[in-house]
Amino acid sequence: MMTGGWWRAAGFTLVEVLVTMLIMSILAVGGYPLLMGYAEEAQLEQESRLIYQDLCLVRDTALTVGEGTATMRFLPMPGGGPDDRGGYEMINPAGDNVRTALMDECAGGFWQRNLASRSVCLVATAAQLEFDWEGRLRGPADAAVVLEARYWYAGQRRQLGDRQYWAIRIEANSASMAIFPVTE
Repeated sequence: MMTGGWWRAAGFTLVEVLVTMLIMSILAVGGYPLLMGYAEEAQLEQESRLIYQDLCLVRDTALTVGEGTATMRFLPMPGGGPDDRGGYEMINPAGDNVRTALMDECAGGFWQRNLASRSVCLVATAAQLEFDWEGRLRGPADAAVVLEARYWYAGQRRQLGDRQYWAIRIEANSASMAIFPVTE
């Protein structure tokens, strides 16, 4: 017959705690490089999709009014290259500002979406895009327009892991638009 002393004391032993800490540190060291850049990639994808939605809003505004053109004007990036855009504003056919909840009020009563404050740069060769009353892209060329949403850090475009940037392709003389990730 056994008598007392066979029950285990409450809590963990020092060896169990050390083994657990060793396993957790190995997992952390192995997983940390995989997590680097994940937040930046997620932010860039989110901002790219918001830009795409705003393009759809401008096109739909032109369709709704049924006359004239709706315009998205791109704003230069402070300290950036000639094609780097730091934001945009949207104008309806009547010349009034179209705004969404994510836009910032700027001088003159216009509303703009400032991408630079969110570490995103929009690369666009065109200064503005116009959509006609049928929702088709007008000007600046007869070819498709491709906008690139890139991560912007410390005054320069920054390359991210697998997905370098997001592209928005707008077909000329068409209402067709697409958004997709691009790897280089």
